[in-house]
Amino acid sequence: MPLHTSEIIGRNADRLIKKYEHVPTIISFVTLFFGILIFAIPVFMDHLKRTQA
Repeated sequence: MPLHTSEIIGRNADRLIKKYEHVPTIISFVTLFFGILIFAIPVFMDHLKRTQA
């Protein structure tokens, strides 16, 4: 019995979801990391200026 188009699309979607389910987690961690980095650089530079003075 031939598969319906929707079944094929559904199976492919399930496969793609399983394959890429960790990607949003990685993106959020990378964004968080760069956000902290961008925030921390001016604070760190200010700290260096204060210690050298």
